[in-house]
Parts: sequence; C-alpha cells; structure tokens
Amino acid sequence: MLGTRHKVSGPQTPDVWARNMKTIHACLLAIEFLALTLAPTYAANRYVTLAGAHISPFTSWTNAARDIQSAINVAANNDAVFVSNGVYAIGSTILLNKKISVQSVNGAAQTSINGGGNKRCIEMTNGATIDGFTITGGWAVYGAGILSTSGMVVNCIIQNNTAYNPGPINQAVGGGASLENSTMRNCIVASNTSEIAGGGIDCYKNVLVENTSILNNSAPAGAGLCVEGSTTIQNCLIARNVADTQGGGIFNLSTGVQCIHCSITENTAGTEGGGIYALGSISVVNSITHGNDAPLNSNYYGSTMSYSCTAPPKAGSMNISSSPMFANPGAGDYRLLGASPCIDAGTNIIGIVSDRDGLPRVLDGNLDGVTAPDMGCYEYWNVSGNSTQEGHMLIQWPGATNRKYSILTTTNLLLPFSPMATGITGRTPFNTYTNPTLDAVGFFSVIME
Repeated sequence: MLGTRHKVSGPQTPDVWARNMKTIHACLLAIEFLALTLAPTYAANRYVTLAGAHISPFTSWTNAARDIQSAINVAANNDAVFVSNGVYAIGSTILLNKKISVQSVNGAAQTSINGGGNKRCIEMTNGATIDGFTITGGWAVYGAGILSTSGMVVNCIIQNNTAYNPGPINQAVGGGASLENSTMRNCIVASNTSEIAGGGIDCYKNVLVENTSILNNSAPAGAGLCVEGSTTIQNCLIARNVADTQGGGIFNLSTGVQCIHCSITENTAGTEGGGIYALGSISVVNSITHGNDAPLNSNYYGSTMSYSCTAPPKAGSMNISSSPMFANPGAGDYRLLGASPCIDAGTNIIGIVSDRDGLPRVLDGNLDGVTAPDMGCYEYWNVSGNSTQEGHMLIQWPGATNRKYSILTTTNLLLPFSPMATGITGRTPFNTYTNPTLDAVGFFSVIME
C-alpha cells in the first residue's frame, strides 16, 4: 500500500524558498516486512528449499529438506528452520509443535504456504514462531489459515482462507487465523472468509494483535475480528471488512478487551455496528472509529472510548467527532493529513514507541513544541527543509533504526521523481540529509526502501 506524506514545514526565508521552490514533496511510503535489527541465536539451523537434496537432518542448503514439515520433525527446541523462496503446496496441515522458529529467507512476497483449498495451512503450539510467509488456500472449521494455541505469527500475509461451518451447530470462526495465548505482529490479514464469525481473525483468549492490517475480510458477524476472550489490539488498521449482521470491523463478546491506536474505518455491517459491535466490554483509546457504515450505530455499539475520534460524539475523556481527514482513503491510505484534528490529540501510553509503519511515536506533529501521540495507527510526521549557510538544502524527517530511506527529486511535479540518495540508514528520532548541490531548485521526496 502506498501512502502520501506531507509538505515541509519549518522556518524559511523568502529568498531560500524562492531558490528551493518552497516545497519538499510528500513522500510515498511502501509498507514492507523487515527483519529484526538484532537476530536471535538458535541452537541449530535447518534448511528447506524446493531444490534440496532432502538429506536429514537438513543442516545445509545442499542437503536441505524439500518440504517444511520434514525439517520441523527433526528440529529440537530453540532451533530455526530457514525456508527458501517458492510455493510450498502442502499435502497435510503443517504441525509446528515445538518451540522453534520457521522463517522465510526473503519474506512473504517470495515464500508461500498453500493449503489447496481443502485443509488448514498451519497449526501451532508450544511457543512456536512462523515468520515471513504468505499463508493462503486454507480451509477448516476454525483457524483455516493458522490455528495457534501458543505461538507467534510475524511478518506474514494471511489471505484467501475460509472457515467453513459443517453444521448443524454454528462453529466456523477465524477464516484467516484463530489465536489463543498467541501474538500476531506486523502482518496483513486480507480477503479471508468465515461462514459464522471472525472472517479475518478469531481471538479466543490471551491474544495480542499488533501492527497489523486487517482488510477486506467477510463473515456474517465480526468480519475483521471476532473477540471471544482477553485481547489487546494495537497499532492496527481495520478497514473495508464486510459483515452480514453485526461488527464489520470488530465483534466483541468478551471483557478485558483493549483497542489502542487503531484506525477502524470503511467497514460495513448489515444491521448494526459497522465499526465495532460490543456485547462485552471493549476499551477504545487513542483510536479512530469513523467512516463505517450500518443501518444502526454505524461506527460503534457498546464500547467505551477516550482520546478517540468517532461520530456521533461519544462520552469520555477528550473524544472528538470531526472527520479524521485521512490522506487518500480511496487509494487505501489512512494516514493523516496535516490539518487532521487527530494529530497530537491522544494520550501517552507506556510501551508504544512506534506506529503501524514502524516510525517513532510520539512526535510533535502539529509543531506546537509539545509531543503527543496521534489518534489512529499512523503517527503524522513532518518532513522539513531548510537551507545551510552554504546554500545547501538540509532535509530532516522522523526515522526508525530498522528502516532505510531514499531521497528523490524532480524539477517538475508533472515529471517522475528520480533518486538523489539511497540506502540511508534510519536513526531515531530524526534523520538528516544535506543535498550536496548548491542552490538546488526542485521538489524532494523521502521514501522508505
């Protein structure tokens, strides 16, 4: 998904602005999955590639297993299984039943696990980790893509999986994933279906869903998420999910549920609660629940809110009801425009130090000298430009240490941008770049690589 960032701000003299055409152009931000800066140490490594010699115990790429389950079977606790590129069409559900990490080498765009439309893709227990796969074609009564009763799902794309209802008792939940005592982080859960509830995710109990986009899922109830037990949902985008009855975004049946720094928008419910439908209690903080649709209570039903944006006005501390002013919702960009009332309108929450993009949180988005978190899953950041005494353009932007950035430039916004500098290693809280060309005239853009 591409996101348009925002015009520069900061003190500029008229002559400097004239020289530099007064603008650093908005930046295009590509979300991608990135590895942790510090890699953990494993007891032993196992390898999987479709071209491997399949010689157990699969401790080299030459002797690598040709299927993921074989490598899991010989691994011991605290081992790592590394999987090379390809589509791994499975004959039976992958049982990830040890405290090991199974991770792709080049990420979810290059490596997928396909259930073939007739089986669950992955079943996880005992604190296992799955990292960097596209999980698709799953079919099961619950947890069609992933069923995790104790584990961690990170950097995955979970899409086009179906939880079916065998009847006569309604059972189907968790088209994309069904989670218990588990964490999902930095994932995309999209276009999954359940015949009963939880088209995207079913959260059974003790679940953390973090920095995840939950998009275009469908179910009779709880198209995005169905929450059945204690769950925290934070820094998540929940958008364009469609429920036949209640809870287009979230359908909550439990107590002890928190929704922190989420953007819940453009979800639809056929009867009530387009954004959130809560029969249990759900605490919504620093979030946006706006622009959803249903015949009754289009944005919310039954939730408590504070420091959040919704309509109609919701009783609670520092809630607002104005439009959040998303950058380009038609293109799926739910970041904030510079004039958004959601900027710096949240309250500080210990432990949340980045946004959905991995950028630092908290920033002084409205440049009033006071840093405060924004409502929603994205923190607004100003890209500023100034001129040095020598006449160079100095560009400054917020950054993260696990990101790399490029500076692009053009002399005319009708013409394509071209690279000026690439591979700039991110720093926290701010990055700077000085254009080596004197009296540079043009427009500039900062993008994440």
